[in-house]
Amino acid sequence: MKWTHALGLALVLGGLLVGLTVYQKSLTPYRSFKEARETRGTVQVHGTLAPASAQYDGKELVFRIKDVASPDEMQVVYTDVKPGNFDQARDIVAIGTYRDGAFHAEKLLIKCPSKYQEMQDKQKKTGGDPV
Repeated sequence: MKWTHALGLALVLGGLLVGLTVYQKSLTPYRSFKEARETRGTVQVHGTLAPASAQYDGKELVFRIKDVASPDEMQVVYTDVKPGNFDQARDIVAIGTYRDGAFHAEKLLIKCPSKYQEMQDKQKKTGGDPV
């Protein structure tokens, strides 16, 4: 094998390794509230907004979400602009890390309740699963 072929093969393998590492770091797994509290890395948690729990002072949004699979609740701290549809939020996915007794969200995904209302209306009309 010529040294140029070996160098080319090493560069391709190095590129693949870097690509896989970057891809793996970009994946953010869903975790239960209990698992999120025990995990040091970035995770996603899914829950429903606890009624009358949101407080926003212009800099920080603090609220509680309930786990969809258990009666567990978690405080979420989000230090960015309050999402426009947050007040109508039903389901929330928070992406971030758990530390200092709260989940610190870097991103919030607010599920629009009107979309689900339309799906429920279609389901009631057809008597089956919405498409």
